[in-house]
Amino acid sequence: MVLFAADLHLGQRTVCRWRQQFSSVEEHDAVVTENILRQLNKNTVLYLLGDVVISWSGWNSIRTFRDTGAKVILIPGNHCTEQFSMGRLAVEYDEIHASLCKYGMWLTHQPLHPDHLRGKLCVHGHLHDKVIEDDRYLCVSLEQTGYRAISLDEVRQIFSNRDQLTKV
Repeated sequence: MVLFAADLHLGQRTVCRWRQQFSSVEEHDAVVTENILRQLNKNTVLYLLGDVVISWSGWNSIRTFRDTGAKVILIPGNHCTEQFSMGRLAVEYDEIHASLCKYGMWLTHQPLHPDHLRGKLCVHGHLHDKVIEDDRYLCVSLEQTGYRAISLDEVRQIFSNRDQLTKV
């Protein structure tokens, strides 16, 4: 199974300012980690589309994701290297890409400019609860996915439903 998630913000002490349903960073991190862990196994590829771990306290979550046998791939976001070097990140992830064209889609943290899509779709993070009003984009920030990862099948279904709506 292939999964996508963005903007986990694990270990970010200010996370409850905008994710107000959580009473503490510890509660936030526990819920996010458990939700994603439930989806992982040795046959899973998990694409984390940026802003995953913000401080040292979040590293254990990444390790537990990998302990399931899942392959964990990072597309770094704007916060990923505020505390950590790319070399440090490389130790924790199976792969790291600046952006990746896979499954007929661009996988990015920040959405690509429309001129750079080259006929492909864009699965991204960064916007949290905001939506680009363009059917070629899908934000998988946790606010948009119920604080869990979203599967490739779900992503394809969302894009397919949009395509069917525009043909009506």
